[in-house]
Amino acid sequence: MITWAKSIAITSVAFFAPVYAIIGTTVVFVLLDTITGILLALKLKKRITSRKLSRAVAKMLVYSLTICLAFALQKVFAPEFPIQNMATSLIGLSEVLSILENLNGLSHTKILDRIIDALKKNDDKE
Repeated sequence: MITWAKSIAITSVAFFAPVYAIIGTTVVFVLLDTITGILLALKLKKRITSRKLSRAVAKMLVYSLTICLAFALQKVFAPEFPIQNMATSLIGLSEVLSILENLNGLSHTKILDRIIDALKKNDDKE
């Protein structure tokens, strides 16, 4: 029984090995979002509760499972269709936008608008 469970665990670890770096990056983005959210809450003198902080753990778990599921679906059913890349991109975009919203509240500037303006200026030069 133990050897059977051990072999399934080893197979699962090997199967999902390609997504570990992506999951690690996602965790970093969630942590950055949480840190900037805490800083914004402190600035606005809002109450920080363990319930709100537990959302970060839930987010990391749901995002990790989503990435693993998308990877498995792509690997097994549609190797030519980038399901995992699309899921990871949407998760990353969501977290980056949330971080930018928090930074906007901290700095009173529209950081995303500044980035877009800088890109437009750079595009006009070419």
